[in-house]
Amino acid sequence: MMRASTNQKEIVLGLILLGYLILMRDITTWLFTTFEINSGWVVLCWFFLGLPLIAVPIWKKGNKLGWETEKYIPYFIAGFIGGTVIGILLHLSTLSTLELGVSSNPPYLLIFQLFVFSFFVAGPQEESLFRGYIQPALEERYGRIPGLLLTSALFGLAHLGFLNLQASLIAVILGIFMGYLRDKTGTLLAPYGFHGAVSFVGPVLILLSGGTYTII
Repeated sequence: MMRASTNQKEIVLGLILLGYLILMRDITTWLFTTFEINSGWVVLCWFFLGLPLIAVPIWKKGNKLGWETEKYIPYFIAGFIGGTVIGILLHLSTLSTLELGVSSNPPYLLIFQLFVFSFFVAGPQEESLFRGYIQPALEERYGRIPGLLLTSALFGLAHLGFLNLQASLIAVILGIFMGYLRDKTGTLLAPYGFHGAVSFVGPVLILLSGGTYTII
């Protein structure tokens, strides 16, 4: 009974952090798009406002969160390669056509901002919250597959406010695969590498091919 109570508290805290993530990104997205503020400030704002999404899970779970680096670097490399392949495939399909806002930045600066956003903002924050904290709690309570699917649905929901419906559905599908990587490898480095590469490679290819892409 004590473990069930602890698990329930973990789920509630995870949902509170999820609500914070959604509100924080939705409100800042509305502000930055309404006032057409440079996207560099978006990245900086999300970096600092998103720190609790990393700090709280680490505080609650410590090394069990999954950020071990001693012997799991190959998992990150494998995840990065897989994410790069998926990013290229998404770029080659209509699935990469997103309407995400406005930006006055030249392509080279936006590429740098996308790199920072993918590997220092979205990647670590979302992997800590979803695959590191929420998924293990849901899997323990409801079973591996239901927990993984629920986590992936929440992952897509978190993207719905600042991405379009199509992109949010893609996030659900990718979330299932990243959740599988988390369960299979026992570390967040594999889904983190995959997540960062998907978020970075596709948009960069759009920019390099003469298209337009913005962070929000």
